Amino acid sequence: TELEAGPELDAAVAKACGYEVEAMGTACYRKLRTDEPRHDNGYCEPRDIKPFRPSINLDDAFEAAEKVGLFERYCLNKSPSGWDFRITCDEMCPPYLIEDCPTAPVAICRAILKLKGQ
Repeated sequence: TELEAGPELDAAVAKACGYEVEAMGTACYRKLRTDEPRHDNGYCEPRDIKPFRPSINLDDAFEAAEKVGLFERYCLNKSPSGWDFRITCDEMCPPYLIEDCPTAPVAICRAILKLKGQ
């Protein structure tokens, strides 16, 4: 069965991206690299974390997609039945990687997992 939006899908995507993750309550957080900038213009400490919710946050979903190279071969499309990912060779060309997802972030997350064989 396909994972729905939420912490379980978020954690699976984070792991597929190679991020170190921590679960706290019902949220998933990823550890920041020490070279990543923080909000206060300082740099991260090894234990700094940030919320990572690609299944509901489009910015996090695109970050994950770029990390795994999803858009190098596939494109995201809106269809009457939901969101799809298909090979970018031609608009009319199947095969689809993912079909009929309720939201764009969920489509991106599921496509990442499928691309990474998870």
